[in-house]
Amino acid sequence: MPKPLNNIHDKFVKEFLSDKEMATSFLRFVLPQALANELVLETLTHVNTQYIRADLEEFMSDVVVNIQLKNQQECQVCFLLEHKSYLDKNVPFQVLSYVAEAYLKQIKNKEKLKPIIPLVYYHGTKQWEFKQIDSFFEDFPIAIKNHLPVYESIFVSLKAMDESRILSLQNAMLRSALMLQYDANEPEKVLKNIIRILESLDPYLDTNFLITIFVYTLQTTEVKEQQLKIILKELPNKLNDKVMSTYDMILEKGIEKGKIEGKIEGKVETVLKAFDNGYKIDDILLFTDFSETQIIEILKTNNRI
Repeated sequence: MPKPLNNIHDKFVKEFLSDKEMATSFLRFVLPQALANELVLETLTHVNTQYIRADLEEFMSDVVVNIQLKNQQECQVCFLLEHKSYLDKNVPFQVLSYVAEAYLKQIKNKEKLKPIIPLVYYHGTKQWEFKQIDSFFEDFPIAIKNHLPVYESIFVSLKAMDESRILSLQNAMLRSALMLQYDANEPEKVLKNIIRILESLDPYLDTNFLITIFVYTLQTTEVKEQQLKIILKELPNKLNDKVMSTYDMILEKGIEKGKIEGKIEGKVETVLKAFDNGYKIDDILLFTDFSETQIIEILKTNNRI
């Protein structure tokens, strides 16, 4: 099992891409039209596999989905989350290694080969001119370049998007998730927009994603409890009650945002109480420093699963 992501932003992305409705809306939002026209996006299903080798774990993680084509065949789209703290021009070669590993795994498992479409998602603040492999060899003669392993990655840079385009998204959960990430490095902007974001989630009050949104907001801003209560007074009563009960639950379990050498301390009782109150393992990963393996072991040891 791959190592867990250490970055709260990457955990958040993996969480919303693991939801079928949000992953489908995201692909409809970012795919080139010619490619989208070949796919029946409504057939998207998540694959319970990962192609990341141990030596690639420090560079990226993945979410893999199967999608049916209009000709009844299938392909795979691999969301690759690049989570280094610096821009690495060699990412196209790491993606090449990833794609090769994915095909070899299909062969090893005696599966029918499916085309693999790599999609690199970048949410950093620095401008990144992502290059395809052939651009690294522009000065070589065509007779040499004909032998390059040329492929095309889809590169999505969140910060390079126009904010109005994100706000035009029909899927409220995805729109809220992307806008939170878009503003994550500007806490004051997050707080300014939190009412609008939470109001858009009104139809989803009974979903776990509200918890995910809320925990992510707390961890990416410096909001204090009193500030939050003042801000949330503007919400309709039903929404206010749900949000505040979620916040109180977080406080009760010791999950309140706090930094201990850059981490939030995880405790066994926190995991158990969170699980008992409907938190998924992916949610618990967002606010503890336990790995997925450790959380599963804690739940098994305490007869939760």
